[in-house]
Amino acid sequence: MTVFSTIKVMGMLTKICALATLSVFFVSCKSTGPKAHSSLVVANSIGMPMRYIEAGTFMMGSTSKLAASDEYPILKTTIDHPFYIGVYEVTRADWIAVMGGMDADAAHEKHDVYADAPAAKSKSPRHPIDNVSWLEAKEFCQRLSEQEGKTYRLPTEAEWEYACRAGSTTDFYWGDTFNLRYAWADENSESHSHPVGQKLPNAWGLYDMAGNQMEWCENIYKYKRAGTAQKNIRGEDEFKLIKGGGWTFLGKYCRSARRLRDHQSVRESKYGFRVVCLTDKRYDNEFFSESHKGDEKGKL
Repeated sequence: MTVFSTIKVMGMLTKICALATLSVFFVSCKSTGPKAHSSLVVANSIGMPMRYIEAGTFMMGSTSKLAASDEYPILKTTIDHPFYIGVYEVTRADWIAVMGGMDADAAHEKHDVYADAPAAKSKSPRHPIDNVSWLEAKEFCQRLSEQEGKTYRLPTEAEWEYACRAGSTTDFYWGDTFNLRYAWADENSESHSHPVGQKLPNAWGLYDMAGNQMEWCENIYKYKRAGTAQKNIRGEDEFKLIKGGGWTFLGKYCRSARRLRDHQSVRESKYGFRVVCLTDKRYDNEFFSESHKGDEKGKL
């Protein structure tokens, strides 16, 4: 190699190093924004990955052309305390580990219009649990709380939408147009749910927040979230809020702000849930049994 060619190679290497340094700088700058809220994933006693979510403020609701009347006005909403939330929807394996083998969908499968779908009989442990009522989801949380000595519950609507949006303000957590890479919906589900974690996650590493199962929330459904008179619906305390769209929905209806409701005792194959665990600390070796740094890749 000649002196001139050596100098040329060294010059190219210098440029590459400079570009790499700039890339690291820009990445580090970006990590200080909303995407940095949930860089920590830990596993609980049954191996459920739980992602830490910082407290914060976001704009809740929607005024898009697809928004239903109960989605607006948009409200500035503050999450006062940090929490852990399931990276995935509760799976059949999770359910069996906590509920002692009780199969949620056996008793009511014959009443489900989707029970005869080709894949409905071949669900794996990695499929989300379905055919669970709000009451049964709450029982799961109670048993898991007793098992671990921590407080598990369903996410509130505000916690759910905050975690789902992951800093976004668009219709979906990836943009304003439905994208099949992120969700199982009517367009690609073939009329059944799919194993968790197969689609792209949101910016905070949470999977299936749009599509796959519709997810029960802790809240009683209110026609308007705050600041307006409530509709006087008889028995409304028994109607609970549902988020996330699902595999039975057209993709355009799996928006982050979408709000639905059903009676707390109803069980359908489209209904599932994920859990939150309350905490006043970010992480220590005694809070959860094992820590997992970095992004999950759809595997436990």
